[in-house]
Amino acid sequence: MASSPQKRTFPSRPQIPANVHSYLQVAPRVNIAILESAGSLGGTWSEDRVYSGLRTHNALGGLEVSDLEMEQRGTTDEGYVRGEDVTYYLYLLAKKFDLHRRIRYHCTVETIRKADDGERWELHLRNPTSSRVFCRKLIVASGLTSRPFIPGVPISGESVIPTFHSIELKKKEDFLRSDKVERVVVYGGSKSGFDAVYLAASSGKHVDWVIRTTGQGVGVRSICTPIQYCHC
Repeated sequence: MASSPQKRTFPSRPQIPANVHSYLQVAPRVNIAILESAGSLGGTWSEDRVYSGLRTHNALGGLEVSDLEMEQRGTTDEGYVRGEDVTYYLYLLAKKFDLHRRIRYHCTVETIRKADDGERWELHLRNPTSSRVFCRKLIVASGLTSRPFIPGVPISGESVIPTFHSIELKKKEDFLRSDKVERVVVYGGSKSGFDAVYLAASSGKHVDWVIRTTGQGVGVRSICTPIQYCHC
């Protein structure tokens, strides 16, 4: 399938609604497509990935754009914006800017190359069948963490211990909170690593958090949490 040569294509992430809105203000008649590999808008803050208890580290007003104020729907005890409120805000933002009809979900960009005419971009998509899209302007906004990074840690023996990436926390939330789990090991000191630790610790689990010996990467220690830190 080939698109109109005037189409502008934006791989989707949370900051995209405001960017596309700005572009449409300059060129209101342009044909824009927003490509999203997931099934809902928002990346980390999408409906598919936000679980109960997930929070940002921003106070109310710190995550909104000037065109739309974020509603006061509730905050955490520490005053931070909740994950579900970011999801709802992004939905309202896309609705206000009339972007929902422009989003193509479950659409994965496999490759991007310059087209043979030397003027357009050619995108090969999987959605779920293969197709092609051509555009004259392309904005790549996939972010640094659009694909899960799985460390190459060897597992000895035939381990039956469940292992999964933090991108699956919503799917695994009930399991992690259940009595079947007593101890959790979290590998990695990123924001998602902190979220996994917080989810497990706040559910009463014993958590071993494995990070680099320098301790770098964990930028959220000042938040009041059920986590106690130690160096080992």
